[in-house]
Amino acid sequence: MRTIDLVAAYLDEHLHLAPDGPRLPATIEALAFRVGPFRFLCRADALTDTAAEVAVMTVQAAELVPVPYRSHLRAGQFLGRDVLRLKGGRLEIRGLQIESSLRLQPTTMVARGPRAAAPWISATTREPPAFVLDPDAAQLHFMRRSRPGA
Repeated sequence: MRTIDLVAAYLDEHLHLAPDGPRLPATIEALAFRVGPFRFLCRADALTDTAAEVAVMTVQAAELVPVPYRSHLRAGQFLGRDVLRLKGGRLEIRGLQIESSLRLQPTTMVARGPRAAAPWISATTREPPAFVLDPDAAQLHFMRRSRPGA
């Protein structure tokens, strides 16, 4: 039996999708926040209100702005006093301004291609114009960066 046939047989046996394929939620609840003039969105279910019991890695919100846009953040500009904490890790983001919660349809998000320069941004939206924060990629990127020798 060829390898491709073995893989197909395995998938047929172990992968059970709905007949119409995987379903996206009708809407996604997101929290909007600003970093200077830039709006970001983050899935509400990826955030927590409680501080971690162990040491927390702190990231300044200005670090979320992709490098080509950072020149729009004026030195000494008031960015905000709010803090976001991401679930499942020990990452908190300081110096932002929380705006509001909103519901988005997944189809309004335009996925970004390879994201080597800003892996924590998974998509953008036109209305409202915003960067969509990927909480898992943000935790991975900033926690890796904090390790000595990284």
